[in-house]
Amino acid sequence: MHKKDRTVAATKIFTWLVLAAIAAFLAAAPWCVNWYAAQRGLDERLSGALLVCVYAAAVPAAAAMVHMLLLLREISREQVFTEACVRHISVISWCCLAAAVIVGAAGAAYLPLLLIAGALLFMFLITRVVCSVMRAAVEIKNENSLTI
Repeated sequence: MHKKDRTVAATKIFTWLVLAAIAAFLAAAPWCVNWYAAQRGLDERLSGALLVCVYAAAVPAAAAMVHMLLLLREISREQVFTEACVRHISVISWCCLAAAVIVGAAGAAYLPLLLIAGALLFMFLITRVVCSVMRAAVEIKNENSLTI
C-alpha cells in the first residue's frame, strides 16, 4: 500500500470515528450538558441553550464529515481535480460557517463559545481558499485536456 493510500485510509477511519463520536455525544448530550452546567455553576436556562446549540451544531458537523468521506472516496479513485471534489470542499466550508453562526449565537449567552465560533470561522476561511484553489486547478485541467 502506497503512502497516499495509507493516508486516505487513515483519514477515512478518523472521519468515521468522528461521526461515531458525534452520534455518541448526541445520545449523551443531555447528561453531558447537565454535568458541565453543574461543574460551571450555570443556570438551567443557559444549560438548555447549550443543549440546543449542541444539537443544532451537530447537523452541519455531521454533514461536513459525510462530505469529507465523499471527498476521500474521490481521492481514493484518483479523481482529485474534479467538480465533485470542489463541491465537497465547498459544502464542508459552508458547514463550518453554519456551525460558526450557531455556536456564535449561543456565544451571546455563554461567552467562551465565541472562541469556538472564531475557530470555526477560521476553518471556513481556510476551506474557502482551498476550494478556490481547487476550482482554479479544475479549470486549468479542463483547459489542458482540450489542447493537443
